[in-house]
Amino acid sequence: MLPVPDALPPADEPAAAPQPASPPLTTASKPKPRPRNGKKISDLKPGNNPPVAETPVVPVEATPPPKITAPSRDVPTNAAISEGLPHSDEMHRRETAAQLNQSTEDNLRSITRTLSSAEQSIVAQIRSFMAQSQEAIADNDLVRAHNLALKAHLLSDELAHR
Repeated sequence: MLPVPDALPPADEPAAAPQPASPPLTTASKPKPRPRNGKKISDLKPGNNPPVAETPVVPVEATPPPKITAPSRDVPTNAAISEGLPHSDEMHRRETAAQLNQSTEDNLRSITRTLSSAEQSIVAQIRSFMAQSQEAIADNDLVRAHNLALKAHLLSDELAHR
């Protein structure tokens, strides 16, 4: 709740509102020039400046800017990309794809229950991905092989844990 004021000024007189204190005005002045090596700039004589060697102006021949050519539209094959990988990356991708395929096969073997027709079609898709992954490994397309093996593995995990 707000406190009640003691007295209000009469309506005829304007209320004297406290004016905020204004900061003192100061004018910016230029700093005084500093003497250099004991001399002021104005003390230097124009003849005391060291001579400046002028270099002759040689006109530059206008050479045309280099031509910018667009890269060719040829898209490298995945095999060409895989060949450029360092040996360790290539071996890692090959081993990982093989491990994923083995783990997928283990997941499928672990399923002992009777599968519905939808689940049987998923198993067929898994086996298709695994076969394509093996073909990609044989073609040295290791990125594709890994992707297909990973898809098959994820599907088999989902099916095995239902």
